[in-house]
Amino acid sequence: FTPSPLEKDKYIARLVRVGTTNPLSMFVRAITTTQNVKVNGSVLVDGYDSLIGGYNTSTNRYATGAIATLGSVDVQNANVYGNVTSGPGGTINVLNGAIGDVAWNASNKGAQPGWTNNNFNAAFPVNTPPSGGPFLSPVITSVGGSNIMYLATGTNQTTSLSLSHAKDPMIVTGNATLWVTGDVTLSGTGIIVIMPGASLKLYIGGVAKIAGGGVLNGTGLASQFSLIGLPGNTSITYSGNYAFIGTINAPQADVEMNGTPELYGAVLAKSFYAVGVSAVHYDEALATATGLVVTSWKEL
Repeated sequence: FTPSPLEKDKYIARLVRVGTTNPLSMFVRAITTTQNVKVNGSVLVDGYDSLIGGYNTSTNRYATGAIATLGSVDVQNANVYGNVTSGPGGTINVLNGAIGDVAWNASNKGAQPGWTNNNFNAAFPVNTPPSGGPFLSPVITSVGGSNIMYLATGTNQTTSLSLSHAKDPMIVTGNATLWVTGDVTLSGTGIIVIMPGASLKLYIGGVAKIAGGGVLNGTGLASQFSLIGLPGNTSITYSGNYAFIGTINAPQADVEMNGTPELYGAVLAKSFYAVGVSAVHYDEALATATGLVVTSWKEL
């Protein structure tokens, strides 16, 4: 309906059918980089669909843990359930590991025929800070001897973030955005907690070293936690006690996971290195972005 330009309080009506689709997101693979990828030492890369439920090796596990890089891929003592693609000049090396579907990984070593190629090409956009601002610093509340940083719905900004004790955590209670212009450091028992029903977009301008408790994503959904690296973010390391459930979008950063943590979600970075018993479980639900885009319309 639209108001008539010639008659007061009159409307012109038309019935229109609009075709739409979900737009693709940047997270269409488990790991995407511009330089090398290394998965060494009992590392597992596979996929699942959070729209079905939690990751389960029997009922919710698929060979969709794809890796794509403009550089080379090294798979040593690791299993990749998915396609692996390098750049035109890159190489794919498999040593005591496997690349392929579920059946191949169960009984073979090396790359399954048809599951590797070297034709990947891509350009990653540079991330920018949240628009607007400057924004207020997060509020720290003293409760029973603890200094708790609460993040509600909205955007906050701080020069650095350092958490080293579980009694002084950051707790996300709403749909929050935090822009850290400098470094992010979690050590000791420091922890970030995302409450059920909440979400966090964490923009990082410096180096990120996330150890200690790490990030506890209480929603269980990778879509509810986004770590976004700005141009100054050149390094991200994660060895927190809790699994990383979220996405990493850091085109200028070398991303490293070590120790025991698992990653549920997806990574886009300069390079990626996983060692130890880490695992990357790609969430297929990330492949389509939120919202709709119009593909067609027709007046009926």
